[in-house]
Amino acid sequence: MQELIFKNDKNDYLSVSKYINWNNESIISKALEFKNKNVDEISLIKAIYEYVRDEIKHSWDVQDKRITKSATEVLEQGVGICWGKVNLLAALLRACGILVGICYQRLTLGDTPETGFCIHALNAIYIKSLDKWIRVDARGNKEGVNAQFDLENEKLAFLVRKDIGEVDYRIVYANPLDKLMRVLEENTDMIHVYLNNLPDTVFNYKRATIEDIDELVRTKINVFREVNKLSSDEDIFILKQNLYTYYKQALKINEHIAYIVYDDMNLIGTGDVSISHGMPNYYNSSGKKACIMNIYTVPEYRRKRVAFHILDLLIKNVKEQGISQITLETTDKGQIIFKKYGFVKKFNEMELKV
Repeated sequence: MQELIFKNDKNDYLSVSKYINWNNESIISKALEFKNKNVDEISLIKAIYEYVRDEIKHSWDVQDKRITKSATEVLEQGVGICWGKVNLLAALLRACGILVGICYQRLTLGDTPETGFCIHALNAIYIKSLDKWIRVDARGNKEGVNAQFDLENEKLAFLVRKDIGEVDYRIVYANPLDKLMRVLEENTDMIHVYLNNLPDTVFNYKRATIEDIDELVRTKINVFREVNKLSSDEDIFILKQNLYTYYKQALKINEHIAYIVYDDMNLIGTGDVSISHGMPNYYNSSGKKACIMNIYTVPEYRRKRVAFHILDLLIKNVKEQGISQITLETTDKGQIIFKKYGFVKKFNEMELKV
């Protein structure tokens, strides 16, 4: 099992924020109730977890249209989806001086990928007496869902099925993702949101424009250094200048498409496709070809389906231009990903280096 990735400094997992507003009197008072009844750390954490899991109803389960975002709103209304319930659990635990963060998973809405995907939230809690982090899921149990507090083996609400595109991100954030809270801020009917407006990834995928050239060039240089095992003092000035020239021209005339992927403000991946015009032939009557290159994910974010999602976006853009012939450049390691996606090797091409 992959280790947890911590996005923030340790003290941030005790911080007060807009949505984890544990300095509110209602949160402090509720936390004090639990502290008075539970003298040791583990029983306190378990009691608060089970309260949020069982007493705060999941909006979809009870078909409640109210939208609750912050910890205080969820506590006062007694209802929320997982995005709100994790804020309340984090607030109550932080009010007791316990480090806690938020994790996410990408799950299917129904039983199959055809039903679409959504982002599910859960919590990571630091057990000081054991010097370990555990994850718990306060979504709320129902038929087919049986999440429990367990110090040794995670008993979460859902089993992540990687083979159908589900992802356990295993990143611990000090605060809820802005993109998820924005969805709640911009809507008034939780059932409508659940049916129509749920994001399907925690990361932000941005199609690059001329304004992103500095980021694109910097990232490409880093990729070239890693792939070609170049030292940091290797002179690549000419390459850098040529990349700037290429991007300025190709992006302007739509002969190059690039995506940049961010986790919050941190760049975690990129991917490009270059579009060229050749002589039409029997198999490609338009003569237009697309070459996918430099699909890259920073090491700690690999195995989180970032490369697959970049491919989805690039291929969608290529198809919209009426291009049916797509090739790619890849390393030996990268071939594993692309074969899973459906790419096959071709042996009818040769190359002459001059």
